[in-house]
Amino acid sequence: MNLDAMLSLESVRFAHSDGGFQLSVDALTIAREERVACMGPSGSGKTTLVHLMTGILVPDEGSVCLAGQELSSLPDSDRRALRISRVGMVFQQFALLDHLTGLENILLPYHISPALTLESGARARARELALTMGIDHALSRRPQRLSQGERQRLAICRALVTRPGLVIADEPTGNLDPQATATTLDLLMDQVTRRGATLLVVTHDRALLPRFDRVLQTTDDGQVVAA
Repeated sequence: MNLDAMLSLESVRFAHSDGGFQLSVDALTIAREERVACMGPSGSGKTTLVHLMTGILVPDEGSVCLAGQELSSLPDSDRRALRISRVGMVFQQFALLDHLTGLENILLPYHISPALTLESGARARARELALTMGIDHALSRRPQRLSQGERQRLAICRALVTRPGLVIADEPTGNLDPQATATTLDLLMDQVTRRGATLLVVTHDRALLPRFDRVLQTTDDGQVVAA
């Protein structure tokens, strides 16, 4: 296991409990500060791969190491704490809470994990991120009053506010028009670079691939191939 990598998977095998889809990763290492895209047909295991990388799922065989920590050796509560504090997640459907303001949504990780302490620095980062993303006007608004692009930027701010070493974005521009896609990806990559973080983006958009250092492919038979 490469402890210097941000992510390292070796001889990983995972099968869902229904006995259907299985995922196999012989060896995969993602370096710190690397930008990686992940592509593959629908149902080929991209989400399962992300869940294994972040400890939501534990492999049946093999090892997954995140930021030097072997995930399968940790109890579920510790994996969750590590995930919230070290990984920023951007979901395709945003996963924002409508009863919270934009600022409260950005700061949500601090309210759901005892591993994080909400202090003035976190609030300042939230406001700075929103200003950089061009959505400082959204901090006092509820998500339902925001556009698709504004909600996506809010989700990106939430992923970055804890200063994670790894940012994983699942189809972060899938609901946006081409102009908004380019702008949002530019902002995301700029913020990740500024913070020296690793970036993994799950996407179906081949036009985005030149922006990344390399591409992972998931296949219909559950194999993960690293380019």
